Amino acid sequence: VNGYHVGGGSVDDYKTEVYPAYGKDASEYKVLFETGSGQYYGGSSQGYMFTIVGTKGETSPHDCVANKAKGTSNGCTFYDNADIGEIKEVEIYNSGDEWWVFTSLTVNGYHVGGGQYYGGSSQGYMFTIVGTKGETSPHNCVANKAKGTSNGCTFYDNADIGEIKEVKIYNSGDDWWAFTSLTVNGYHVGGGSVDDYKTEVFSIQ
Repeated sequence: VNGYHVGGGSVDDYKTEVYPAYGKDASEYKVLFETGSGQYYGGSSQGYMFTIVGTKGETSPHDCVANKAKGTSNGCTFYDNADIGEIKEVEIYNSGDEWWVFTSLTVNGYHVGGGQYYGGSSQGYMFTIVGTKGETSPHNCVANKAKGTSNGCTFYDNADIGEIKEVKIYNSGDDWWAFTSLTVNGYHVGGGSVDDYKTEVFSIQ
C-alpha cells in the first residue's frame, strides 16, 4: 500500500483481519516448500510461525499462509524491518495441532532441507509384505536411512503371497524413521513414518 509492504494473508468469511505494514526498505523473505506425500504429512494453510535468524538478529514471527496439503509445492512471502544480516537458520513454531512434514524448504534461495528428524537407523525396521493370498515373514531392511538419502534393500521369502497389497513395517527400536517415497517390486507405497516400537501398515497406491 503506497509502497509499504503488507505481505500475504487471508480473510475468512464475514471476518475482519488486520495486517501490519512494513517500511519501504523492509526486507523480503520468500519461502518455498514441498510438503511430503505421506498420509498424515499435510498441514493447515496457516498457523506455522516462521522466524528467520541471521548473523545480526532475527525477524519477528510471521505466519506462512499457503496450501500445505500433502504432495503439494507452494510458498509464501513476508516482509520484516529487522536487519538480521546473513540468514543462518529458520525457526518454525506450530501454533496449532496440525502436524506438518516438509521434504524441502528454502528461504530466499537458502536451502533448509526437510524435516530435522527424518533419518533412521540402518537396521531394525522389519518389513512384512502382505498379498492377496498371504504374507511374508518379517525381514530386516538393512540399508543407510540417513536423512536426505535414497537407498534400498533386497530380501527373499518362500511364501506365496499372491499380488502385493500392502507393506507392514515394525520399528523394533527407538529411532523414528520418516520416508518420502517407498516402492516394493515397482509397487508404489508413497511416504510415511514409523514411530518407536510401533507397527505401521502402508497400502499400495
